[in-house]
This record gives sequence, structure tokens and C-alpha cells, in this order.
Amino acid sequence: MNIVMAAAENGAIEGGKVGGIGDVVRDIPLALADAGHTVQVVCPAYGLFCKRPEAILKAELSVAFAGKSEIVQVFSYKSAHTKVKYWVLEHPIFALGGIGAVYCNDPDNRPFATDAIKFALFSAAVAEAVIQNVFAKVDVLHLHDWHAALIAVPFVPGIEIGLSLILMRGPSIALYVYLATILGLMLAYLVGRYLPYAWLRRLLLDFRLVRAGQMIDRINVLTPAKRLELMREGLPKWCGPHFVRWRYVALGLLINIPGNALIGGGGGITMIAGLSRVFAPFAAFATIIVAVSPVPILIWFFGIELFS
Repeated sequence: MNIVMAAAENGAIEGGKVGGIGDVVRDIPLALADAGHTVQVVCPAYGLFCKRPEAILKAELSVAFAGKSEIVQVFSYKSAHTKVKYWVLEHPIFALGGIGAVYCNDPDNRPFATDAIKFALFSAAVAEAVIQNVFAKVDVLHLHDWHAALIAVPFVPGIEIGLSLILMRGPSIALYVYLATILGLMLAYLVGRYLPYAWLRRLLLDFRLVRAGQMIDRINVLTPAKRLELMREGLPKWCGPHFVRWRYVALGLLINIPGNALIGGGGGITMIAGLSRVFAPFAAFATIIVAVSPVPILIWFFGIELFS
């Protein structure tokens, strides 16, 4: 397998280890390589690793981030551990804490704010590198700790995982997958529904998403009717009125549309529905129940052979 590991630290690179993550990212890839796997490790360059003679510029990525396009440089990095291929990514944001500093010390009123921005860009850059086949065809993308967790956001195919379980275990697990899917989507909706706008606005501004924060300010003072009007005006004229009128049907269709992971997946879609505050909880719950029911119920009653 071609295994790519993304992490904030890498003990195989001088100055790349702060704590336990660095040890793990140094040692585990070597063991996997000994087992016959192709292993690649990627971390930020922090304004330092890319300047060493071991670093060779291989590519430049255009990464969409905070409403702009950021150029992130991709360097291969020669290490004493020749069984593993190492990469470092460079952008000025990665050195916000100082040249070579892996983590930043922020004031008490903004804990981890700088690191959140730094590693959000790192995650976006790794995702773009995967899309651009920088690492060739990736079989396993291993994300170490929260610093790399955002890489997963655009690629989490929740319902696809459920369908895979059904195909592996058969009709006996279909009901459990159905209930778990409802629970997951409803949890995402409730998080959006009851997430304080003030907290969300502050989070967006910490990530330098100024326009998104300003949009929250505009929405916060609107009544539900005004929000529906804003939704209608923001959509094409031919579908705006119909989308608003039949918004629960539209929600169900969006949950089921193939490839919806590109717009956040079912969880992202239901969270946005909750954030809008124009989808009533019980109606949203009923919509989710109906929207995710067809495939699990068909398999429950007729078996996997129905789709063969």
C-alpha cells in the first residue's frame, strides 16, 4: 500500500520533533516500510526545513484558503531514513510563530488561534497535494492529531461508509446503519441549530474568514422570514422561490445527491440547515428519516442481491 502520513511534527527531520507525535511519525513509517509498504510523510517546513540542502522544490500548489488562493511550495526532503519518503510544505503562514517554531504561544484570550490558522492551511495544502497526485495514488491517508484532522473534512463520505458496512455484513446490519446515519445527521443539524452565532463569528474571524464572519453578522439580526427572503434572493430566479417553498424536499435531495461530499457531505449539509434557523427541528428530523431510508430498507427486506 501507498501510505501517506500528515503531521505537525516529524522526528526524522532535525528540529521537527517537539513531543510524542514526532517520535511516532519518525518510528511508525519505518516499521511500515519494513513490512513492505510505500510510506511518505509530510509536515510543514516552518520557514526552516525548506532552506536546507536536503530540501528540493518539487511543485507549487494553488490552495483555496480564507477566500483567497495561496501558493504553497512542496519540497522533497532527503533524510537518513532512506526507506521512507519525506515531504515538507512551505508558506509564510507556517512560520507565524517564528522560523523553525512548530507551535505558537498565543495570549490567553486567543488560545491556539495562530496554530489553528497555520494547520488549517497545512490541511488544505495536503488535501490539494493528494488531488494533484503529488504522492501518486494514495491508499491510506493517516492524519496525526488535530493538526492534520481538517484534511478529512472534504473527504468524509459518511453514507458511503454505512453502505460499505451493509455490503460486508449483509441485511443484518442494515437497520443499525440506518439508525446510526439518522443519529449522525441529526446530531450535525442540532450542532448547527444551537451553535451560538457569536461563537461561530469569533471562530471564523480567528481563521481570517472575514466575509463569512460579516455574513453571520447580517444573518444574526434577521427574522426567519427575512432569512428565507435572503435565501430566495441568493438563488437563481428560476429555482429560488421553489427551493424556499419546498426546502425540506430540497434538503432530502441534497443529502442523497451523489458526490455531496464536495459540499460538505450529509453532515455538513444538515449542519448548515441547522445554522440557517429556517428548518424546524421536528420537520428536519422527519426529512432525515425519510431521506436516508430507501437503500437500508430495501436491503433489509430484499437483501443485497437486489443491487447485484
